[in-house]
Amino acid sequence: MRNQELYEKNLISAEQFENSKFEFVSQKAAYELAYLNLEYSAIRAPISGSISQRIVKAGSMGQHRPAKRSKITVFDPSLAVLHVPEHEMSKLIKNHNEHSVEVDAIHNQTFTGKVLRISPVVNPETGTFKVTVAIDG
Repeated sequence: MRNQELYEKNLISAEQFENSKFEFVSQKAAYELAYLNLEYSAIRAPISGSISQRIVKAGSMGQHRPAKRSKITVFDPSLAVLHVPEHEMSKLIKNHNEHSVEVDAIHNQTFTGKVLRISPVVNPETGTFKVTVAIDG
């Protein structure tokens, strides 16, 4: 500390030296408290995945009670819910294992997927039924 050298050379009074020492300890305690608060303010998810929706913006004041802050999506496996026309049901039932899936957003790429569930109920408005497919990475 610079003030300690000045005190030892009798360039500042004992009172000034003690005040600067007290101020240093006070500032150090404030820094450590701020650092501890920062450590406690980190939000960690109990699962791994990607944040697909943020409900609370960065810098917002948190609440003391647990609140929904974001939505995490796990892509292992990726699930696709398809609405398949009723006349295609027989093809799916015959070959219930693996199917190829193409996505409009990703051109010229085909994914392999396994049918997990086929809904037995046909939507009367659309004439389709739901098929859930697990898509390989």
